[in-house]
Amino acid sequence: MIAELHQIIPKIANRFDWSPDCLNVVPIKHGGVERNNIWRVIVDGQSHLLKQHYITRPVGDSASTPFEVESSVLSKLREAGCSVPKVVWQSDPDLCLLLEWCGESTLDDAAQTAPSGSLKETITGALGEFCHLEKSFAAHHADFAPYVYPLDYPTHLRQTMDDMLDRGRQTLDYLARSSGEPSPLELEKLWSNFAQAIRSNSATLGVLDYNARNIVLSAGNITFVDFGSIGWDWSERRIVQFFNSLGANREGGNFVNLLNRDVIRAYASRAISYRSGCSEEGIFAQLDYQNILFYLSIVHRLLATATQPNRKENRVLLKAWGDTEARLTRALEILVNCELSDDSTAGQIREYARRYWDGATTM
Repeated sequence: MIAELHQIIPKIANRFDWSPDCLNVVPIKHGGVERNNIWRVIVDGQSHLLKQHYITRPVGDSASTPFEVESSVLSKLREAGCSVPKVVWQSDPDLCLLLEWCGESTLDDAAQTAPSGSLKETITGALGEFCHLEKSFAAHHADFAPYVYPLDYPTHLRQTMDDMLDRGRQTLDYLARSSGEPSPLELEKLWSNFAQAIRSNSATLGVLDYNARNIVLSAGNITFVDFGSIGWDWSERRIVQFFNSLGANREGGNFVNLLNRDVIRAYASRAISYRSGCSEEGIFAQLDYQNILFYLSIVHRLLATATQPNRKENRVLLKAWGDTEARLTRALEILVNCELSDDSTAGQIREYARRYWDGATTM
């Protein structure tokens, strides 16, 4: 049985010769939801982050628990000079990590509250740190191999992309039909080109939990957190999900896209030095494809939620995202206006979404 918080605090105090009464333990919230496995521990004005893993056994055929994965991966990434939290103390029996405090504000928080256009330097810096992580995973592939989440990745990634493309195609069909264009044959050719292009991309090794909440900001420092699982996925999908804020469980929260050509140019120029077979133009196009697919999937989910609001998973989404109509409006706005490349296939898909958008906004 995993120890309770009140049993762990004395162990931390004993390790550092602190009085347990001097430790102030503060819950951490993401939006309006309190996290149940991470806490801020304050002693003598100094903060640390306490994280407890609740999965006690290795997942599937893995040799390591998520706790063992995160503690090992963080140590290896720190050795490589990456901006990730330092492990200050750990308790293997309790599956607990005491980490250095990296800040209380996340990129998700900043995206939801900062004035539009004020985050360029932060986003560019975070993409630079992403490059460092990506390069370190590639350079030390053998060291990370024992901690890779156990999956048949060729099959898994193919199925993942097939599912994403299926939802995207359904959404584009709906948008196109609603605006009266194009012909079924034209749409089939367009989507075939899109699917072929996006499937041609290669996966990279990295973290499997990518969300704007997992980029922590403090006094100019940018830190990536949450490394309980690593594996193979597309770099561009990671970037799109790291740099699109969802604002979940936040009053008035909505989608905020943080990507544009200016901020991704620096990433593309660096990535081609360590990603074999990539070009800057190709990376721009793949980011465009993934961003389009991300928002087509969001529109698909919102439309499904609107038509079946009482399904359990839809009730959960409604609670986290709030106003469905405002969310749908914003998702379509980003889909139409976020042009990350000059790729003609991506441009055609945006054009069909734009025709739907123009018709909807003039009604």
